[in-house]
Amino acid sequence: MDFQDGFKCSGFSFAFVMRHWNISADGNSAYEKMPNKMRGGYVYPKGIFNFLSKNGFKVKYCRGNLNSLKNAVATGNPVIAMIKIRPDKNWLHYVPVVGYDGQNIFVAESLAELSNCNEPHYNRRIPAKEFKKLWNTAMPKMPLYANTFFTVER
Repeated sequence: MDFQDGFKCSGFSFAFVMRHWNISADGNSAYEKMPNKMRGGYVYPKGIFNFLSKNGFKVKYCRGNLNSLKNAVATGNPVIAMIKIRPDKNWLHYVPVVGYDGQNIFVAESLAELSNCNEPHYNRRIPAKEFKKLWNTAMPKMPLYANTFFTVER
């Protein structure tokens, strides 16, 4: 798993999806091509959706609860969730969700400082209770962003 600098989680999530299907991809290069960036570098969800679609993937933007996210992950296809970096901040962050167990959600984290384990397919273990807080990304100007994720198929 590669680590980003700056606000490039959209590109690094895209690269992770590509590598899922054994397609060589670099997070920095993907980020440079990513559309719908804000001035600060953050990419709107529409940008990820359009970029994945443009590259031949079937993408679905979903909103749901933890069970619907787990069901999507259980299909074996990549899932990208939009979460907050910290529960007390509204800084949004895209992460590929790769698995779960009874207590945790497993993600392929692109921010080195948030990585907390070194497993073959994931590098961050988030307790489900904490993940729910991070995943509640609703803000006054964007109330429908809470509990959203992308499913990606070939």
